[in-house]
Amino acid sequence: MLSREYLILKNGIVRHDQEESPDKPMVEILCEVERAKFLLDLATLVYPAAAPHIERSINFAREP
Repeated sequence: MLSREYLILKNGIVRHDQEESPDKPMVEILCEVERAKFLLDLATLVYPAAAPHIERSINFAREP
């Protein structure tokens, strides 16, 4: 059985942002806000360094 986390992350796109940080790849995950919040909660527990980036992305997605 596949985990819920895997099902969300498997569609992530690895891209390189040449303007912001050309030497660091970024994973872009297109999902509903509820799923993004789930990933934020999980990251807070498992990989806290990623949590601020996920939170910033959620806030960015909500802006009109």
